[in-house]
Amino acid sequence: MKKTTILISIICLLVYTLNISAQTTNKNHLDSINSNFADSTNKNYTDSTNKSHPDSTIVLFISTEHDYGTIKKGEDGSYSFVFLNTGTKPVFITNVETSCGCTTPYWPEQPIMPGFEDEINIEYDTHKVGNFQKTVTVYTSENTVVLKIKGNVVE
Repeated sequence: MKKTTILISIICLLVYTLNISAQTTNKNHLDSINSNFADSTNKNYTDSTNKSHPDSTIVLFISTEHDYGTIKKGEDGSYSFVFLNTGTKPVFITNVETSCGCTTPYWPEQPIMPGFEDEINIEYDTHKVGNFQKTVTVYTSENTVVLKIKGNVVE
């Protein structure tokens, strides 16, 4: 009986130690990914953190605004807003809404894992001549981010 109790105690201690080691390794791996990503890309992300929940998923956009400048009628109105999940859990894009029907959003359906990058693709219909300013509202599993596009379509 004593041998069984000692054996079970040793196994429990070993499992506990391995679990702690795995958690530390995972955290260090995520820290390494985030550090290497930031160091290697030199991208300046815009923080769209849910400040009321400090341990929430953190979505950082390279930019939340895009200026097309002056573009010709019928030219490609595509743009990709790139973001990074620097949180500790997956982020889900639950919906994306635009301020008018002239802007079409495309977003990932699968969760974006911690340390990974993805994008919200926007297509603006450039068949209407004139200045434009539109918003694209991104709803995530943690917060809401408003992206903005603007430009001037000429003949």
